[in-house]
Amino acid sequence: MGKEHQGCVKGFHWYSRAWYSKGQPTDSRIKDRLCIGFYPKEGGTTGEFMIEWEDIGPYVAPRLKAFDDSWHALSQMPELLQLMANWDGELKRPEELSKALVDLGFTDLTETTAPEPFPFPIEGETNQ
Repeated sequence: MGKEHQGCVKGFHWYSRAWYSKGQPTDSRIKDRLCIGFYPKEGGTTGEFMIEWEDIGPYVAPRLKAFDDSWHALSQMPELLQLMANWDGELKRPEELSKALVDLGFTDLTETTAPEPFPFPIEGETNQ
């Protein structure tokens, strides 16, 4: 049985550009990530997976990470799967994938500024 994604935005969040990324610990091998999925207007997701750029030694490689509750969402994005197949082995950067997603009709949902007022300072930023 499939999930309902009707009324959702097909979009992505680019982790390193998000305001909250500076305050969250991450695995040091993961250099960046895009969270891609279906997002209802009221918040949350009906299915979300990630492409992470992982340092695997000689280079940083993109890797698809999809838990079992996101497989249906992934299956509803054949244009993304085809793009990935066309790029097989090319080590594309987050900037390239982000642009390609927008070109495919995905919405960049990345929140680059914190909501006001924010109750605590973000490391490296000052509250004025």
